[in-house]
Amino acid sequence: TLSLPKLGRKLLPVHRSDVERTSWQVVHDGSRLQVDLDVGTLHCGAREAPLEEVEFELLQGSPEAVVAAARELAATLPARLGVLSKAER
Repeated sequence: TLSLPKLGRKLLPVHRSDVERTSWQVVHDGSRLQVDLDVGTLHCGAREAPLEEVEFELLQGSPEAVVAAARELAATLPARLGVLSKAER
């Protein structure tokens, strides 16, 4: 059996993200999206890196609208499309 109190003593954080998030709900190509802007710092041991990330989430409608909105934003800002999580980076 899994004992959470015992397991909890063995778990250590691998990374931490300190971010401030701003969220908007928008309609793009007839679909409802949530757009989140995260600004902060990723910490992994003694290393840290700045973080500026925009996340798109489909709330209702077409998945293609999410990709189209992300591409439009990336075309106007110094940004690139990516699928890695904060932990994977």
